[in-house]
Amino acid sequence: MTTSPFIARRRRALQAAADLLDELDVDQEQPVDVFEAIGRLGMWLVFQPLTSLLGAAIQQGPGGVLITTEREPTIQRYTAAHEIGHWRLDHNPTAFDTETDILSPGADERERLAQWFASYFLMPPPLVHSMVARHRSTGEAISPAKAYLIARDMCVSYEAALRQMANLDIISDRDRDDLLTVPRLTAMQAAAHGHRPEDGRANVWVLDERSLGHPSEHIDIVVNDEIVIALPENRTTGYQWLDEAANVERGNLQARAAPPPFAAPSLPARIPVQAPHTEPPHQTTADINAALALLPRATRPLDASTSPPSSRTASTTVEQSTEVLSMVADEYRPGWARVQGRDPGVLRQHIAGRPGNASALFAPAALPPDLTKPGVGATGQRLLALQARAEGRFTTVLYYAPIHDPHAAPAAAFTISAYVSPPPEILHRRALLNINLDVDEDDTATPTIENDQ
Repeated sequence: MTTSPFIARRRRALQAAADLLDELDVDQEQPVDVFEAIGRLGMWLVFQPLTSLLGAAIQQGPGGVLITTEREPTIQRYTAAHEIGHWRLDHNPTAFDTETDILSPGADERERLAQWFASYFLMPPPLVHSMVARHRSTGEAISPAKAYLIARDMCVSYEAALRQMANLDIISDRDRDDLLTVPRLTAMQAAAHGHRPEDGRANVWVLDERSLGHPSEHIDIVVNDEIVIALPENRTTGYQWLDEAANVERGNLQARAAPPPFAAPSLPARIPVQAPHTEPPHQTTADINAALALLPRATRPLDASTSPPSSRTASTTVEQSTEVLSMVADEYRPGWARVQGRDPGVLRQHIAGRPGNASALFAPAALPPDLTKPGVGATGQRLLALQARAEGRFTTVLYYAPIHDPHAAPAAAFTISAYVSPPPEILHRRALLNINLDVDEDDTATPTIENDQ
């Protein structure tokens, strides 16, 4: 059986992408920096606010690539790889590509070959298999949330990752089509414990109870990305996750003076009968202020542009910018236990957040919790979301400590450090501004102006 001409040309496109990765000595188990590849190929790169085009390959000077600034970084990277494909595959690489040319499977053959080139160049098999192994256990089906995480860590779009996984037979074509019916934002919310990010085009980075085994976490994110922190919290114990300011404030709490010892009043021999009081007892201002001083302060959203509030939200130590982060969510989700057993040991394990014999403790899972009734001391979840509003470095420290006890040491501490980088077009612009414009050292000739006199 002979191979069709298109299949042969598609294989040559894939081989061309593999050869270029080898030529540039790219680590194929790490995300591919396509913009660096353009520079190493000796081509120029320009970002412009294009509206009708995603990109272009232009034969001017040594040749170069034009990329729109109106789309998210994943589309910019795929567009750049697509334009490199035109330079490697076409006799006439000049191309002005619309969204249909770059993203639609129904494009003409020339554009489809560039799409195959771009997919392999950005998602070589070693990278795809490495990221799938990171997020999926052996034999586990790929859910929309896991597909989103795989795409995020490869720095490609959700759809591109699904199509490449199908090309590599990691998922079936049917699974690919089923997963493509799930919007990226829905898949991202599933990965972020139901949190909807402020910017649907940005990425979310989730730190949850699985991260508690590490003393600290470091992540690299881009402006507008969000860090979602989801940690177990049991408020019936008096413990909550506190930021540095709230933990310091807790240490400054002063207990109210103990009341004097109770002494029985001396009663007269005859107690006159009095009418019952209908008015509440009088409270002095001092009594009210003393009672209010015992209450914790209300939680307020953290805004990095203001001084750190006395709240229980995540605090930050900013090194390069005073407006790096913004708190966009601070939510406590109470746990609910439908107890049907009488085993106190199992119940205590559940309250402490430890795994136990759930069948002995809970009613059937089909029964929804009655949210009108309080849970029985179940461990809930504290969810914080921090959005990166500007580039810089920051550190967030959370302490699991009793809110009303100024002397008890925190039971746990969790540190997150992150670096926020600007979008690709900003990085490229800065790289151009840092080019050394001095004359080459080999060029020792100095131009002179002859004087006719």
